[in-house]
Amino acid sequence: MGAGTGYIFFYAGRVQGVGFRFAAKMLARGSKVTGVVRNLPDGRVEMLAEGERNGIGRVSESVQDSEVGHFIRQEENLLDRSQKRILKVLRLFDSTKNR
Repeated sequence: MGAGTGYIFFYAGRVQGVGFRFAAKMLARGSKVTGVVRNLPDGRVEMLAEGERNGIGRVSESVQDSEVGHFIRQEENLLDRSQKRILKVLRLFDSTKNR
């Protein structure tokens, strides 16, 4: 993927074991956003997203508005200025590919 913006999202609440990662992956389809969604040992879910800022914003809003959104107690997002972490991770969802 070309140069884009990278964001790291942390979701807290009852976000593990409710289909959160699957929902985020499905909601990213059709956008030009790639990234990873994974469970963290502290009970949060981390989503690393790379792409155009507007696309990332739409995916984030879609997650909040989805059926798993009511499990989110808190969302924190950080701009990953270095891009190194985003580019090195295994892409668990890549909505630019037809699967």
